[in-house]
Amino acid sequence: MLRLAAHSCLIFRGRPQNLRRRRDLSAARAVVRNAQTAVQAQAEWDNLLGPLVQEAGLNAETLITQDTASLLDEAQSSVSSLRQLRVQGEQLSLGLARTAELAQREELEQQLAALDRGIVERQTSIDARKETGDVAAQIINALRAASSSVVGAELERIQPLLQRIFATVDPHPSLRVVSFLTKTVRGHGQMWTQLDDVSSSVSVQEPALVLSSSQLNVLAVVMYLSLNLAIPTLPLQVVALDDPLQSLDTVNLLGLADLLRRVKATRQVIVSTHDSHLADLLERKLRPVSTDQRTVRIDLRGWTLEGPSIEQADVPQDIAPLRLVVSA
Repeated sequence: MLRLAAHSCLIFRGRPQNLRRRRDLSAARAVVRNAQTAVQAQAEWDNLLGPLVQEAGLNAETLITQDTASLLDEAQSSVSSLRQLRVQGEQLSLGLARTAELAQREELEQQLAALDRGIVERQTSIDARKETGDVAAQIINALRAASSSVVGAELERIQPLLQRIFATVDPHPSLRVVSFLTKTVRGHGQMWTQLDDVSSSVSVQEPALVLSSSQLNVLAVVMYLSLNLAIPTLPLQVVALDDPLQSLDTVNLLGLADLLRRVKATRQVIVSTHDSHLADLLERKLRPVSTDQRTVRIDLRGWTLEGPSIEQADVPQDIAPLRLVVSA
């Protein structure tokens, strides 16, 4: 049995080289202690194994050699089997990886094919909708053209009536010819009037620039009456004017009153106003001239909890003969 013993006391100061030597010395001491422990264990095992081998009549060295050889063969066989298993495992892992890659590739190809079909279907739908939109645009343009043609023809038919009504009122001293104008702006039709002075060859397409507010009101009433009277049959043969006489001067007021007197022969005329003097004028101008006509004046005097206070009276018939006044 080998015995090792060492006792020393060293003091290291200062340099890193001494510290490394101290660590190396500590490591050597640990190795020595482990060797001593192994030698003691081997000696104890030899002491126990010797008597047993002698009693069995065996040779200890031969037994150890045989056991070692047998264990070595088993270990080599196990190592060989493990290597084969490792190779097979690597092959299986590679095969699984390839199989997974192929499956993923197949799935991606199926998804790509589905996306291609979806794109084709959507493209077909887009083409069909585009074609439908083109056809619809052509139909809309044709309808707009037809509508413009119909409106133009109808306005041309109304033009003489518009001119007669405008000449009856005669709101402007020189601009005495009126006509309708139309155009299409962003798919919407627009209509307005044009005034002409035939004697001086002047045309005005924006009447608001040359007419007063009173004259513009008269022109608006003329347009409304011409469009209303141009329709031969209406569900209600009515002309309703809500305070059309505001901002009118005396001349235009008298002209409009005379115009309404002519209109009431073919339409029931309803006029509202806030001015009692104008109401009195219309009462005289629109009074009935025969027994088959009727003119009613309705005055709203106030309001109560029960509702408006109304006074209604029939305007008497004009029975005075026609008088002509000639000045010398």
